[in-house]
Amino acid sequence: MIPVVVSTGVDRTDWLRDCLASLTPERVTIARPRTGGELGAIKMIHESTHWSRWLLIQDSCLVLDEGFWDLVGSWAGPALLCPRPSMYMAIYERRVLEQMDIPDVAAGLDRGVSIHYETEWMDRYVWTAETLGMEVPVLMPDFTDANAQRTEFHNGRLNLVLENKFLRKYKGTWR
Repeated sequence: MIPVVVSTGVDRTDWLRDCLASLTPERVTIARPRTGGELGAIKMIHESTHWSRWLLIQDSCLVLDEGFWDLVGSWAGPALLCPRPSMYMAIYERRVLEQMDIPDVAAGLDRGVSIHYETEWMDRYVWTAETLGMEVPVLMPDFTDANAQRTEFHNGRLNLVLENKFLRKYKGTWR
């Protein structure tokens, strides 16, 4: 089974509790970097483990169906969970990351700068994997803001809810 990393931050206990309650795999690691958000979590796992690959999801996700693990396990290489910019949710391969720089991102970036980092870095991850001869599929191509069916107040904020049969993602910064 692929290691699962849940990216979280300080003051997100409710989000993390909900996410962990939806997970059944035996190997879950919580990544709570001091700065850098998901990029900080990716860098933390890359530098502190020897895993050849791992799945990163955010603490604002709930796994809804055990078939999610079959979907994730069906691919042997790098993969994005959803279309780019993909919210950093992906299967990361060490051999790809070793060819890249994982930047240190300062805390408190404005949303526009954060989105730029996410888009640019995920594009570079896919490009690097492809130059190494790896295909990078999107495992859930329908998992996009455009396909969201509702908003919901959850854990103290209004969220856009992305959902399919496998996964629910509460997104607080979609506007």
